[in-house]
Parts: sequence; structure tokens; C-alpha cells
Amino acid sequence: MVCRCCHPVFNEEQTKPFFLTVAFTAPHDPRTPPQEYKDMYKPNEVPLPANFYSEYPYEDGYKNIRDEKLLPFPRNVDSVRNEIALYYGMISHMDTQIGRILEALDNSGLADNTIVIYASDNGLAVGHHGLLGKMSFYRQSLNVPLIIKGSGIPKNTKTDAFVYLYDLYPTICEIVGIEVPQTVESSSFLSILKGDSTAVHQYMFGALADLKRSVTTKQFKLIRHYYSKNEMHGTDEYLFYDLKNDPLEIINQIQNPEYSQEISKLKEVLANWQEEKNDFLPNKYD
Repeated sequence: MVCRCCHPVFNEEQTKPFFLTVAFTAPHDPRTPPQEYKDMYKPNEVPLPANFYSEYPYEDGYKNIRDEKLLPFPRNVDSVRNEIALYYGMISHMDTQIGRILEALDNSGLADNTIVIYASDNGLAVGHHGLLGKMSFYRQSLNVPLIIKGSGIPKNTKTDAFVYLYDLYPTICEIVGIEVPQTVESSSFLSILKGDSTAVHQYMFGALADLKRSVTTKQFKLIRHYYSKNEMHGTDEYLFYDLKNDPLEIINQIQNPEYSQEISKLKEVLANWQEEKNDFLPNKYD
């Protein structure tokens, strides 16, 4: 729900710069949309993800965490559909609350001079790959929405440029004319918003505790699973996906000799990044 303090922020006498953040818990579990929104989606009418598995085929050390225990293994089609329907209901309810904020901004007369940014936490799998939570480097969890509107932001445009959420800070600083502190290690992507460049990152890297690392390009993704000596679970293995020809990340091509060159390159890129960041996990590769 939108907090009651949101609406008074916007008023006709607003002259000072302001910053407002609203952090929704939706659509995180427990999935409990209000009845009106729960009724919007019928579980038996909700399609399953095309990459639905009854059980995740890899031992990545996260099968027994709380998120994955919400439903039993193997995954049951009806129970997953029910979770998806509730998930959609919570998203629709959240959209309504965001609409209230945007309406208040419009009514205040400040919309034309305000930058609005919509982003999210990692996505929940809710059936994709047989998973429910977000502890993976598949697209449904790794990729997040990022929508920006406001004065000086081109309308109705999209980009597939790589950015991290922590790139938002220097980007916002540049938009509003604030000097970016020298301690900031992330990159502004204002040049992408203006159409002056097409990329600020060539690769996207991921790190998850002592169990997973990843590197992604526009076409390929390499995921490295580790065995956790602390938790005594996980597996030492690599996964490799051709995102262009397999956008649902179904076929692990790590043993396919046709991809040997790309796999070797990304193993080296990932290892170099780990060394650069002083990663506590070993960066040597086979």
C-alpha cells in the first residue's frame, strides 16, 4: 500500500527540491493480494512458463532455502499455477498504488519537473526452471525492470544496454546537476538515455555468496557454480547458454564443442573480473 505520508509531499506550494522513495514489499511472498486482485487471475487459466521444470536439474546449494520450500518437490502444476495467479494479483495491486502516486504528482503540477524511476528487486522464479525464489542467474531473476520518465528523458524509447541498479546514483546526480563523488565506483548511463552512446558496460557480472558467479553478454551467459566449504553443499560446475537462440535458457551448452571458443573467452573474462575485485572464491578455471 502507498503510505499516507506520500500525498502531502506534493502540493502547489512545493518550491524546494524533494526526493521520495516508496519501497513495496509486493510481489514478494507471502502472496496475499486483496480479494479484488486475487479474483483477477484464475489459476486454471494461468499459463505455465515455457521453461517450467518439475525439479531444478542442478545442485546449486539453494534447493533447501526458505523460498524453495514454499512448495514441495517435484513441483505440482496446479500449485505452481496458483502461485503465479497470486503473484500476478499482487503485481496488479502494486500497479494501482503506483498509479495513485503518479496521479498525485500530476495533480500537484510538479510532474513536468520531476524524474520518476521505477525499478525492482530481483525477480522471483515462480515456476521457471522448477524454482520459486530469486537465488539464480537466470533471466527471470537476474533481469529487473527499469523505467525512467521526466524532463529531458526521451519518450517511448527502449534500450537493451547493460546497466546495474547501482548505476542509478551517478546517473541521477548527472541528471539533476550534482557532482558525482569520486568514491562512486558505478557508471552513469545518462549518455545512453540521451542517445549519445549505446553502452557503458560490455559485460554484466553476478556474484552470489560463495556459491555462484556469472558473466553475461548480449548473446551468451556463463554461470559458475561452486561447492561451499562453509555450508557443505553446492557443486563445482559451469553452465553456458546461447541467449540469442535459447532465450528461455533451457539448453546448457557447456559440453557443446561448437561453443568452445565462446566458453573459453567468458571463463577468462570472469576469472579476470574476479581477480580485479579480489574475489574470495578461486578464479582459476579448467
